[in-house]
Amino acid sequence: MSTMICPVCKKEIPVDAEFCSSCGTRIVKQAYIYNQPQTEVRRGGCGFAIAGFILAIAAYSFFATAAVLTVILSILGIIFNAIGMSKRRRLYGLAIAGFVLSLIALLSSPFSFMLSCVNAAAGL
Repeated sequence: MSTMICPVCKKEIPVDAEFCSSCGTRIVKQAYIYNQPQTEVRRGGCGFAIAGFILAIAAYSFFATAAVLTVILSILGIIFNAIGMSKRRRLYGLAIAGFVLSLIALLSSPFSFMLSCVNAAAGL
């Protein structure tokens, strides 16, 4: 006959017992489900990572011509990539890369402004 351990007094009792013979604790039978496939819960976030990365690349495309647009696109890229990183999905690495690129574009935007002023003064 198989036995189990009482959760209170730690004595061995029969598996089919309803009460512990040593301490009198009622034994609650628990049903366990084995070998059930885990269902994967999918959440969004990949779209934010992709959009944030595209915004980071777009910020660099306007680097020498429109400093204000570079700042706006960089800030939007940082926001979108932060949302993409918070979801922790497949494109987490893309979100990090876009976040870093957006941050570099934002920090270098004063140089973009100076470059656009120089180009405007030179008539380019």
